[in-house]
Amino acid sequence: MIKKTSFFTLLIACFSLQASAYYEFDKKLSQSYSFILALEFDKAESLLQQEKIEKPGNDLRLLYHNYIDFLKAFISEEQQEYENFKKNSSQRFHELERNKDNRNSPFHLYVQSEILIQQAMVGIKFKEYINSSGSIKKSFTLIKKNEDLFPTFMLNKKVTAFLHAVLGSVPDRYRWMVKLAGMEGSVVQGTEELQKLYEILNGSVFNSYRPEILFNLGFIYSNFSRNEDSLQLLNQMELMYESSPLIAFVYSNILMKQGNNERAFEVLNASIENHSQYTFFFLYYKRGMTRLRKMDSTSKYDFEYFLLHYKGLNNIKSAHQKLAWIALLNGDTINYYKNLSYCRTKGNLLTEDDRLALNEAESGEVTNIYLLRSKLFFDGGYYNKALSEITGRTIDNFSHFHDQLEVTYRLGRIMQLTGQPEKAIKYFEMTLKNGMSSKYYFAANSSLMLGLIYEESNQYELAKLYFEKCLTMEYDPYKNSIDQKARAGLDRLKSIAK
Repeated sequence: MIKKTSFFTLLIACFSLQASAYYEFDKKLSQSYSFILALEFDKAESLLQQEKIEKPGNDLRLLYHNYIDFLKAFISEEQQEYENFKKNSSQRFHELERNKDNRNSPFHLYVQSEILIQQAMVGIKFKEYINSSGSIKKSFTLIKKNEDLFPTFMLNKKVTAFLHAVLGSVPDRYRWMVKLAGMEGSVVQGTEELQKLYEILNGSVFNSYRPEILFNLGFIYSNFSRNEDSLQLLNQMELMYESSPLIAFVYSNILMKQGNNERAFEVLNASIENHSQYTFFFLYYKRGMTRLRKMDSTSKYDFEYFLLHYKGLNNIKSAHQKLAWIALLNGDTINYYKNLSYCRTKGNLLTEDDRLALNEAESGEVTNIYLLRSKLFFDGGYYNKALSEITGRTIDNFSHFHDQLEVTYRLGRIMQLTGQPEKAIKYFEMTLKNGMSSKYYFAANSSLMLGLIYEESNQYELAKLYFEKCLTMEYDPYKNSIDQKARAGLDRLKSIAK
């Protein structure tokens, strides 16, 4: 009897030892993480289940389960996926938080901080701003504590760098909350830290984290930085985009920002054709944009496919607006008005593109065909075609104040990107003078462009003047994104002054 008791006691002790919590970033977790970033969730789940059986105490597995739920909610923007993520993420966070066995590991606070960031990012998409700001603050506190406890732990910088960039992009009307919470950061600071970390992780045990860091860098550059700043990223993205829809997304964003529409189409097309198990429907919307910018009417099939399959929140109004434009370009006014009517009744107003679509639908004015074609050609990088659409026209072709503002603004942008800065300055100044008090974004973006031109020519005081002027104007939509770029410009100037 004593022997039996001893045997069972020993057996229970062995199981207890196996189940005690710890963190280990092993080969299976690294591979599952790579599958997750490629949106191959079934393969990742299979490896995570094997990990649970073989190493039931390895709590690091919970972070990668959370990544899966996070990406499903973030990409799909579906309410059910969001509810699933909130429930599972909260349970995982509290399980990790209460486990005392893990507290001496550098992963312990890092994992909690990552989960909080994921909760905040999805929460912002679903308009839960107060909860999301609380998650960001708590994440910031935890990772700062982890830096104090484990200063050489490389993944600390992955969180702090991302948070610095995010905090630097907060709109002006919310910046008081950031200061009140004792947090600080800038886009320039976060970008530089992510770049350094990307290099440091090369060949390290955390090498598999580099694609996510590259994605974050690509997202920052495509939204906040000057065109030339992103050139060094392109070679790395060129190697990864076919196997990662996320990299294809940010790579195409940068290419489209640079006016390299043909290459952006090729990248998106290859990513869609070599699609992962989990479909990223927004890539179809993006491919539709590349087709539309070269007047390819087959772009309507991409927008229709997106609207048919995507069940999320954003870009619904914008996709209907693009279908309206396609109809207008083809002389089909019936479908133009039909799709504009959907801009009023379908979708949400969370994104600036959706708000712009609603503005057009409610304006009661037919979009100027010459300016529409010029804008699309310009956005695709076809600058000579863009110019030909608006030169040689009379004032009668642009009878509305909005159209006259857009003409001088568009001429300024064309001159700017065809290496004629003096002419660009003239047109931007004209737009700024005429439109500074208007509800349209053309004057504010002209001020931003003047700041960039003067920054590039090392006339930093003038650059500062125009970046600051840009921030004073009131208009909608695009105020948030234009303000963020102006603030990023001011941050660069501060960095230069140091």
